[in-house]
Amino acid sequence: MKYIIIGLLLIGSCKVNLTVSNNCADINTQLYKEIPNSPVGGGIGYENRVIIDNSFMTVNTLQELINAINNPSINKIHINSTSPIEVFQQININRDDLVIAGNRGATDSNGKLIDGAEIILQHDNSSSKSIFQITSNNVRITGLRLKSEIISDNYSGIKLEGANVSRELNLIVDNCEISNFGYAGVQINGHSNSQTEKIKCRINHNYIHHNNKQGLGYGVVINYKNSEAEIYYNWFDQNRHSVAGNGRSGEVYTAAYNFTLSNSMNSAEYDMHGFSDFNKNNCSELQNCTYNSSCNIAGKTIILLNNACVNSRYFFGLRGIPQEGAYALNNFSSSPSFFKLWRTWSNSSNCSLLPPNDENINLEPVEWEAYKFYQCENYNLPDTRCYYNVSWSGRNNWVPLFFNLFNKNQASINDFNGDNIDDLFVSNGTSWKLSSKTSVPLSIINTSSYTNQSLRFGDFDGNGSADVFLADGNNWRVSWNGTSNWEIINNSSYDAQSLRFGDFNGDKITDVLRFVEF
Repeated sequence: MKYIIIGLLLIGSCKVNLTVSNNCADINTQLYKEIPNSPVGGGIGYENRVIIDNSFMTVNTLQELINAINNPSINKIHINSTSPIEVFQQININRDDLVIAGNRGATDSNGKLIDGAEIILQHDNSSSKSIFQITSNNVRITGLRLKSEIISDNYSGIKLEGANVSRELNLIVDNCEISNFGYAGVQINGHSNSQTEKIKCRINHNYIHHNNKQGLGYGVVINYKNSEAEIYYNWFDQNRHSVAGNGRSGEVYTAAYNFTLSNSMNSAEYDMHGFSDFNKNNCSELQNCTYNSSCNIAGKTIILLNNACVNSRYFFGLRGIPQEGAYALNNFSSSPSFFKLWRTWSNSSNCSLLPPNDENINLEPVEWEAYKFYQCENYNLPDTRCYYNVSWSGRNNWVPLFFNLFNKNQASINDFNGDNIDDLFVSNGTSWKLSSKTSVPLSIINTSSYTNQSLRFGDFDGNGSADVFLADGNNWRVSWNGTSNWEIINNSSYDAQSLRFGDFNGDKITDVLRFVEF
């Protein structure tokens, strides 16, 4: 990922190198290292949360917010209202270098979790509108709750709107809760005629849910030329499509490490439309645009990496042929039908074309190549796929923390890197794996046949990090931080079953205790 400093914000542009071999794409990416190790969906624990300081203008009402947005001397706005702000007319943002922030995920002086300021888009006679329409560069919307009053409206929470000009627009939407919009939670619109404008949006660590109007209903949707979206670590629930593109030339999206709890309409979580979706009433064009025609474009590039869906009918729906390709790696779904291909040239309500609309076609891997679709190591109905919920402080509702592939009996929780945040340790009989802060994919830290049944954990050198302890019947051994080779620390025949562990003298080093019966 190459970073560019523009004004106040750090805009990330993910650089992904693709090599297609044996019907599978090798995706070389640095996302593991460069996206914050934070809970999926954001909120408490989100590392990149904006810290409100004196550089922010604090507002409490709609008029104060509009005045601050229109004031060119103000670049950071904190919305601090404890009551919902009702919006009847779209708020237009047409100047560069602006941060609009709430406090979602912070805690107050009593330790109570702050949900973030709430903005509600009210119904009127408008056919379509959004809370924020952005036509400028380098804007960040963060830490807010955005919702629509009525789901039947064709409204969006945030819309990035391009124009037929030569420029670049960048937008970050992070750590927000976005819900109940009929059209989309986040709408990214390039201009249909622009050849030189670049639209880029990063959408990460948001809770995006219940955007599910019939026929629309997108968590994130990408429209028109040269529009790109990077969609990471979001919690999706009850959307019609979590992510979709309308299939025009140049559309690109990368979705990685997102979690979907449930789909509300038996539809595909990730979707890319094709030619017939925006030509469905042009029967002569549809007749000439068969599935292998150059006109049957379904966007440019789609990358799906390490996403999980718990309850959806289809994980990915492809409605044409991407210009460069669609790549799906290491995704997990409870759906028995992982991928769906629409013969898009037949998807018409007014034209009598065969095969019938929405034909579900099961293709062999070689046949998928005709559609430039490449996939490997994707799993449906996995027996060992776990997602885990957390109740912060034990006082709050369950929310997902992350998801990984392991048997729950293989897992232990300890702080292995000394950052005072517990990590997930998994031993599967061949290797030891670690998920830092329990919120990223597992990575191998050591090779070992020893599993959790014979292992114990503690800080045996007092450095603040957990170590792995083994009693083999002759010796007590320690692997420091779980990454080193075994080191003998004592000779003893007592095994782990007869021992207990704790700091019994307050020196912050784990001691070994044995009960003696008499």
